[in-house]
Amino acid sequence: MSEQDKQSKRAAQEARRARKVMRKQRKTDEKHTLEAQLKEIAAAQSHKGSFHSLDNAALLFPSSETAARSNLFRLTAVMTQPVDPVALQWALNDLVPRFPTFTSAVKRGFFWFYLEPASKPLLVAEQTKFPCRRIPLDTRHALIRVTYFSHEISVEFFHSASDGNGGLVFLNSLVAAYLKRTGVTVTDRTNCLNHLDKPNWTETEDSFTRFADRKTKRQSKDVKAYDIPGHRLPTTALILTKGTLDAAALNAVAKEKGLTVSQFLVAALIWAIHTDRSLKTRSGKKPIVVTVPVNLRKLFPSETLRNFVSLMPVVSDGSADFEAICACVKGEFEQKLNVDYFMGLVNFNVAVQENPCLKCMPLPLKTAAMRIGVRSMSDCVTTTMFSNLGIAKTPAEFADHVARYEFSLSGQSYAGLAASAVTFHNRMVVTIARTFRENDVERLFFGKLAAFVPVAVETNHQLEEGEA
Repeated sequence: MSEQDKQSKRAAQEARRARKVMRKQRKTDEKHTLEAQLKEIAAAQSHKGSFHSLDNAALLFPSSETAARSNLFRLTAVMTQPVDPVALQWALNDLVPRFPTFTSAVKRGFFWFYLEPASKPLLVAEQTKFPCRRIPLDTRHALIRVTYFSHEISVEFFHSASDGNGGLVFLNSLVAAYLKRTGVTVTDRTNCLNHLDKPNWTETEDSFTRFADRKTKRQSKDVKAYDIPGHRLPTTALILTKGTLDAAALNAVAKEKGLTVSQFLVAALIWAIHTDRSLKTRSGKKPIVVTVPVNLRKLFPSETLRNFVSLMPVVSDGSADFEAICACVKGEFEQKLNVDYFMGLVNFNVAVQENPCLKCMPLPLKTAAMRIGVRSMSDCVTTTMFSNLGIAKTPAEFADHVARYEFSLSGQSYAGLAASAVTFHNRMVVTIARTFRENDVERLFFGKLAAFVPVAVETNHQLEEGEA
């Protein structure tokens, strides 16, 4: 090659590098311009909220938060078109006054945590990090985080704001306000609130104290549960593995076995954990316990948007055969899924809140006592959690603009993984959230599902060799 050719080649390489730098700089400038625009829009938010007490379930979450336990959950609407962040920010502005308890901050009183308007406006941000990172519990930050990425609109909720059912109402309302900002009229208000309406007191009531009868006793005692071992990832890491499948096909499989879809999925999860323990020859007599949040609105007539769920432990009997596990799970559901069982749990939780000694404790002592209670009465009695939101009820207009919904839980200090599910237009998405390196349980779980129905599996992150 002649010297002239070499010079020409070097010049071409330099030109390519220069164009690459210019493109990168242009993208950076555009990003900074967009962020400035979103901040300017967010500054116009009107938050007219006032003081709110935390509901009975919400009282526990600020006290139990640690670096390894963020107490968040995440709901996502995957749109058919790319998300416009400017329209999304305006939609969020519209919703802030409509949901005062969601958009408030947790503050410390002398005896209890409580809610007051956050001093920092809610800002839409592009999702660039692991989901369900901790939301700072201070006077500036609201209880929710709104993000976007490509076609996704996501809301992450600190659990003191609401449960998954109330969270779905917020997400639907946000999507409806977003569609309105993009020129789509939404008239159907199924499971969706109009941002122009004023908040109703029934939406913010504490249904635990309202429905507790103070008489029905707790029916069952907790048992020490098997703990899935694994190498923990950094506290900011959360691996989400999602399996998408045909909901009607799975429902048909479950019916053949005399189960509901939730029962079938819990059985598959227990089988996967049991098989993983057996393959790795881990001994021990502790049972596998899958904790299932139950929406109490189906048992008690409540319209609250705040927390109104209770936890039902599904305890395995040690069976290895999948059919035997299915029978065990069905028996647990039939025994516990009733008003009397959950009235006992509601009464127990309300009695703890109303205990005179606990009520008189200053908040620092109360927080320490509640953390001890969480470790002894919650963490060690749970192997993992499975939460099923069921079919996402939405306005009819969403059918042409929303492709699917996703629901995921955050990392927990007591369990290295947690499972969740939600269905929209016959498309079910089952998500495993994992905070340890090993993926054996989720591979076994999705493998078991794939033996009955086709499952498309994807993940948000692939760990590199040697990554901790």
